[in-house]
Amino acid sequence: MIAPCKQQHDHLVSCGYRFISADNWNPRDETRLLHDLISRSFEGFLGFTPIALEEFATLFRRLKAAVALPMSFVLHDPSDRPVGFAITYYELSAAVRAMHGRENPLSKAKFVVRRRQAQRLNFFAAGMIRDEQDRGLGFSKAGLFHVVDQALQHGFEDIIFALMASDNRVQGLFRRTGQEPQREYVLFEMNL
Repeated sequence: MIAPCKQQHDHLVSCGYRFISADNWNPRDETRLLHDLISRSFEGFLGFTPIALEEFATLFRRLKAAVALPMSFVLHDPSDRPVGFAITYYELSAAVRAMHGRENPLSKAKFVVRRRQAQRLNFFAAGMIRDEQDRGLGFSKAGLFHVVDQALQHGFEDIIFALMASDNRVQGLFRRTGQEPQREYVLFEMNL
């Protein structure tokens, strides 16, 4: 499934695009940058509601322990302009369950130990600013390859791709390889 995506990744890299791993992020600068990229990438999407930078920073700071840094990135174009991103989380349900709903020091220690034992990733979100999307250079394939390649290099073989609308470009990548969703659900539903 990933082999065709490697060609797009290699092509973008040869054109001067750079995948900057979250391992190399400056938290203060990157929080502002992620807020901007997410806002610009998702503006116009049904259900997307922009939030203030301060609120985003508070929410993101709380999730920082869950971010799989090597498998998250900001994409820079050949002129070093940030144009896209991907955020991948460690799948931490076992770590959260180990806390038994408590926040005392022992529960927090259990969380930390179980977090280090995470065997699965959750590819949570990725986006590209509109003008780069419109260029049609295969950013979805390249980004997918980059995340999966980094996951494999770091010993992960199980990745969840979740919260994906049926018309999402990445869904198309999976379907072209014969991959079908393993589970489908409705996130929001309204009876009129």
